[in-house]
Amino acid sequence: MKFAGLLFAGVLSVSGLTNPPLHSYFTYLGPATGTHYAAVDREGYLYVSGITDVPRYPCPNLPATSVPRTVVTKLWPRGDGIAWMTCLPGLTAGIAVDDAGSVYVTSNLDGAANVTKLSSIDARVIYSKSISSAAADDIAVDRDGSAYIAGAATASFATTPGAYIGQTPACSVATPRCSAGFVAKLSGTGAIQFATFVGGLTSAIAVDRQKAVLIAGTFEYVQQFGSGYWTNGFVQKIDSSGGKLLLSTGVNGGLYFRISLSAAIYGLSLDANDAVYIVGRTPLNSAFQTTPGVLQPNAPLTNLFGVYGFLWKLDSAGRTLYATYLGPAAGYVPAAVAADAAGNAYVGLYNGYTTASASMTVVSADGSRVLAAKRLDAPARSISLDGSGGVYVVGITNSMNSLPFPATRDSYVPEATGEYGAYAAKFDFSQPAGTEIHRVVNAASLAPGRNSRGPNGSVAPGEIVTLFGSGFRSGPDLRLDFDGIPAPILYSDAGQINAVVPFKLEPRNAFTLVSVRNGTEAVRPYKLPLAAASPGIFGVALNQDGSVNSDANPAASGSIVTLFLTGAGAYDRAIDDGEPGPMLPPFPVPILGIGGAVNGMAAEILFAGQAPGLVAGVVQVNLQIPDGVPPGAARITMYVGDYPAFSLIAVN
Repeated sequence: MKFAGLLFAGVLSVSGLTNPPLHSYFTYLGPATGTHYAAVDREGYLYVSGITDVPRYPCPNLPATSVPRTVVTKLWPRGDGIAWMTCLPGLTAGIAVDDAGSVYVTSNLDGAANVTKLSSIDARVIYSKSISSAAADDIAVDRDGSAYIAGAATASFATTPGAYIGQTPACSVATPRCSAGFVAKLSGTGAIQFATFVGGLTSAIAVDRQKAVLIAGTFEYVQQFGSGYWTNGFVQKIDSSGGKLLLSTGVNGGLYFRISLSAAIYGLSLDANDAVYIVGRTPLNSAFQTTPGVLQPNAPLTNLFGVYGFLWKLDSAGRTLYATYLGPAAGYVPAAVAADAAGNAYVGLYNGYTTASASMTVVSADGSRVLAAKRLDAPARSISLDGSGGVYVVGITNSMNSLPFPATRDSYVPEATGEYGAYAAKFDFSQPAGTEIHRVVNAASLAPGRNSRGPNGSVAPGEIVTLFGSGFRSGPDLRLDFDGIPAPILYSDAGQINAVVPFKLEPRNAFTLVSVRNGTEAVRPYKLPLAAASPGIFGVALNQDGSVNSDANPAASGSIVTLFLTGAGAYDRAIDDGEPGPMLPPFPVPILGIGGAVNGMAAEILFAGQAPGLVAGVVQVNLQIPDGVPPGAARITMYVGDYPAFSLIAVN
């Protein structure tokens, strides 16, 4: 029995990269809602900055009433704990690490951009500098420990003599949206070396080997005689003195048939040769031009008036080396990029802020092909490289919409806290993945367990689950355990295992340890939350005459439909793991009880119990469609106790 066909590729070595890479660790970080700034040092310590407005969050160096707060965390190289954590007042706006290991954090508070330099050993403050009339968006450091800050500025922002733009830039269109950005350089002791306005709102900054400053962001426009509004994305290079513009380029949005379509640049990175890598979004009708032989020369025509992700590489003089669209459809936006020594680009791609279907893609140095890819079910808001094959991804998840991975054993924080959860993950592209668990989902819904009644990603006793991963060896030597209890395997191949969570698990425990054994090879256990129920409904429903429900064969209002679900938890009588259900009554019944509704109308449940003859853990529900349900797609809601599951049927 195979519930899904998603397979992962085998191990390929391309340009020194393994595909898929070794999944070194995954951990949550706590209740932070703005975690997309991170930096890594040479030893593999990851520094993450986020924000929190949770007063009880442990910030011993700040008053409990001081919210929001920037939370800075130094994570151990194995992701199993933190070396230190400290808090700064205000909203986080970037983090960087210099060659000596010092940490630079920007935050915004009371109309000023604050730059704090910390010791990487103990988070001791080396200096703290406030830049008035400014709000930081990003920070970079050079090899000498000078810090470069970019962001937005008001008219009273103080520039230095000889600045590239010494006063608020004139607006091209008279509009309240007219605004300006800034770039400032601080010495190793926090003294301002230069400060200048720039003509747009900045979102990213980098510094090349000659200490020239690269910035990216947006220009804002409105139609002069109308209400249309759009943005153009820009990239500029300013010389090391802060007084001269060396290059300026970008991508354009605009108004198309009265529809406002905005272009934007979200991230940039430099490689060892100072080539510039740019990611962002552009409308189909913009002047963005791809180059011959690239990975994706044409935008996917899913939406004529949509915006599409792109990856653009320039040499140090600003000449295009390649330009390619990047993303399967409109709305998929590359939000982070990092480049390795070979010129390969690591891009974080996502659809929406916290929705699933995100991915990390490694594009070759010439932009012609994908060297490696890793699925993520949460946005990669920051990508950092350690120079030794380690790739560090940081972002946030919406615990009701996404689950990146099972947390690795001994992870710093094993589950999301609250509605949002910050996370950090490391992948090692110098080593093959081997045998790994990537995702664990309900075999009926193909979604990780998630609802307001149970922890995100939870499984339940008796639930049929699908494990996606890599390196599984289908056959008698493959074993799957939950807390050391063997789980019956229903199907397996190199990238997928379908199995039944043992009924013997005690749902009072907060977690269960899931492990795979391939013959003599034991895979490290992963932690999964354990809940009393984690239901999902299979996609096949039967009409009252036994035929399969479909748009072409709908059920009549008032008739009985049969649905099947799994994840209902414990039964009122014992049934052995992996055994077929009895063909004659009495049938085991979920102890939490089953209820149902159609389009929000209460529906009578005529039978709810173990499906006769099907593997233990599959529950059959006979439900009567209430009179008055209108024709069309009807939403079915099944309740196992208070745990909901959803599906659709066709009604005539």
